[in-house]
Amino acid sequence: MKNSLDWLVSSGNLLDKPVAILSASTSKMGADKANELLSGLVKVLMGKVDKTTNLKISSVNKKFDENSELIDQVLKNQLKNLLSALEAEGNK
Repeated sequence: MKNSLDWLVSSGNLLDKPVAILSASTSKMGADKANELLSGLVKVLMGKVDKTTNLKISSVNKKFDENSELIDQVLKNQLKNLLSALEAEGNK
C-alpha cells in the first residue's frame, strides 16, 4: 500500500477524482483511526472523498457466514449506496 501511495503522491492521478474508502475491523471501532488517516491523505492528494464514499465496518467477523458469504443486509445496503455514490461522483 505504501508504494501505491508513494506513486500517487508524485503522479497527481487523484486530482479531483472520487475515492471510496472502506475500513473494517473485528472491533466495534471499524478501524476508525486508519480510516481517518487514509481519508486525510486522500484529501491532501486532492482526491474527492466524503461521507457518502467512506465506510467504516465494525465487527466485520460477524457479517459473514462460514462460507465467507456476506449475510448482513445493512452492510449490503451500505455497500450498494457507497458504490452508487462513487459512480454518481464519477459521472459529474
